[in-house]
Amino acid sequence: TSDGSTVIHAVEAAGKVELYAIDTTTATATKINDTLPAGGNVLDFELTPDESTVVYHADQTANNVFELFAVPLAGGTSTRISAAMTTASGVREGWSIGSSRHVIYLSDLGSVGSPRLFGASVEGKPVIELSDPALPSWATEQEFTVAEDGTQVIFSADALLSGQWTLFSARAEPVVGLIADQLSLKNTPHGPLAFTVDDLESGADDLQITVQSSNAALLDPNNAVIGGSGTSHTLT
Repeated sequence: TSDGSTVIHAVEAAGKVELYAIDTTTATATKINDTLPAGGNVLDFELTPDESTVVYHADQTANNVFELFAVPLAGGTSTRISAAMTTASGVREGWSIGSSRHVIYLSDLGSVGSPRLFGASVEGKPVIELSDPALPSWATEQEFTVAEDGTQVIFSADALLSGQWTLFSARAEPVVGLIADQLSLKNTPHGPLAFTVDDLESGADDLQITVQSSNAALLDPNNAVIGGSGTSHTLT
């Protein structure tokens, strides 16, 4: 930590690499990762900028199934913050803490051999895919870097032509689910149309939803009615 009071240290013992927080005043070491399975190890770790939480990369759930976990620096039960992986997928090395509230990582869960970019809340909220879900199935995302304020991610992918790498940008900001194109009779209420909202930083109930229209004479946003709560909403 910045004040030198605690040192986070990975220690290899009894055939496992585990994570300890060491109080520099008392020299007391406290293991902060949960119990690892046979063959399990902590690969790497990082402290959030506010120094409240340790995020670590480990095969804690099952051997060789690598996921991301968060645990308070003071100790306690860890929380898996990445999606639950399978034996055919995992969180790639090179993940990054975007802010004290979220982590950015690559994983090929659901697209084996073709990693996608995801954002995970340190608080264990639902994981959000940051790269375009419409990427071709063969497309691979290779590297990424996170802006200093954690709001934007630049990543490389061969989404246009296999083997040809192009830079793309994604934002770690509130996500609004798509609503398909609609047809409606004039002066007739339409809906409710279901959509979702989510965010890596704030709870879904804390997000403010507003409606805008590129042609207010045709579709007056003042007539729009938003329903629902949490991540699930409707528009009428």
